[in-house]
Amino acid sequence: LLLLFTQGQGLGGIDQARPWGAALSITADGSQFPAMAFLPVGDFDKLLETLATVIADPVDAGDDIFEIRRDPNTYFLKHHGEWVYVAQQKSALADLPDDPLKQLRGLDEEYDLGVSVNVQNIPQALRDMASDLLMQAMETQLAQQMDADDDETDEDDEDDEDAQALRLKLARDKAEDFVKSINELDQVTVGLNIDRAESRTFLDVEITAVPGSETAQSFAEGAVESQGSLLAGALTPGSMLSLHANLPLTKDDRAQFKTMLERLREHWLEEIDDEDEVADKELTKQLAGKAIDVLVQTIDKDGRINAGLIVVPAQQADDEAEGAQLTAALGAVVASGAKLEEVAKQFIALAEYGEADLNVEKYQGHRFHVLTLPVPENENLEQAKEMFGDPLKVVLAFGDQTCFVALGEKGAATIKQVIDGSRKTPEEKLPPVTVALGMAPLLKLAAAQKSNVAAEKMAAGLAASGKDRVKFTATPVDNGLRLRLEGEEGVNKLLGSLLGNAAQMGGR
Repeated sequence: LLLLFTQGQGLGGIDQARPWGAALSITADGSQFPAMAFLPVGDFDKLLETLATVIADPVDAGDDIFEIRRDPNTYFLKHHGEWVYVAQQKSALADLPDDPLKQLRGLDEEYDLGVSVNVQNIPQALRDMASDLLMQAMETQLAQQMDADDDETDEDDEDDEDAQALRLKLARDKAEDFVKSINELDQVTVGLNIDRAESRTFLDVEITAVPGSETAQSFAEGAVESQGSLLAGALTPGSMLSLHANLPLTKDDRAQFKTMLERLREHWLEEIDDEDEVADKELTKQLAGKAIDVLVQTIDKDGRINAGLIVVPAQQADDEAEGAQLTAALGAVVASGAKLEEVAKQFIALAEYGEADLNVEKYQGHRFHVLTLPVPENENLEQAKEMFGDPLKVVLAFGDQTCFVALGEKGAATIKQVIDGSRKTPEEKLPPVTVALGMAPLLKLAAAQKSNVAAEKMAAGLAASGKDRVKFTATPVDNGLRLRLEGEEGVNKLLGSLLGNAAQMGGR
């Protein structure tokens, strides 16, 4: 691309061993945005020759400054020390630093390509304007939602009106807190790094708040080192999708979760009352209440959410149900697995749907139960049948502190895989949130569904590399949070190949 842009000359005169940089400022009144770039120079005269070829001839503008015009833009250059400074105003080159890299605050050392915004350097008037626009947009969205709710609500139903008013208040409070958090941000950094030593590429988004602010304190509460995870085995290599959460909850988070669970309790009770096919409504409501009680106790006891989800492709040789291609298993740490198990057994007895095999086996302190459920004839469920099979096999497993539910023929084996993986890494401390996507099995599944030869070849190449995962993590940092999207070596090579092919196609 550089050779194409520079008409075959490359980066003439630029020292390619040192980083480039740029800084954008805002005047106090917010009316102007002066920018200045700085390039490491090895041969200034050669650089001027390159610029003359690809842009325009540099003209001496006095004070050791050169001017380059290319309608409608004008640029000014000045050679100072080991750097060439570029700006659109000549006055911006009057007083230049000897080492401009200090302005990058280490960004050049951490990333190959990075951008950092110092939010507090934005004039307050502009931040207030942005906050007002954001609040207006949120109020408009709330008003539209309220109108939609009014159309569905019985005007004489005072309970619905009270619930609607409560939702509106909570939504507005959350919007105000969000806007306040934006005003208390310190820096927002986006960085891309190609780590050749580790054969990986990652993209970071890091957000930090002003030290001592309420937002910084909120970040700090969530950054308190949590207990080790009991479900680290959910992050199993070879899976198509893995999700792991070990989230410490702040006081506000715990209060919000408990409020949400109480609303869920009320909703379930109302649904049970309105459902004509429920034989024993009182017992059903009691069981629903007991399930919610266990979840509330979990929040109070652990003060965290520790859960894992894994989706694995079915091996054709192991398939017992026609069309089954996936198995999904979800696990969570709970206050009492035994209490949830008792509730589940009573629900199964009440439902009288499908076949149930209770207490089929025990494994590593977990008790397993299997349900075989026919999938109703419904066009919306056709894809589910194709993915998980028909009849649907549901496996439940309960331990002292954990519970699992799996869909698909390999449900029991997948749950055992997570249990074994977690036992090998007892109490492992992991980032609060991790999501991993296996590109090889995902592309293989796509190829099987659409008979896509290209996708099948890409899947085979990624599987052969053994490094086919794309991973997302959320990790606390000082006064903030870092979100990282990371690709392993096989994914990087595939992406490079696709981009190379696209570039060749674009050049034809």
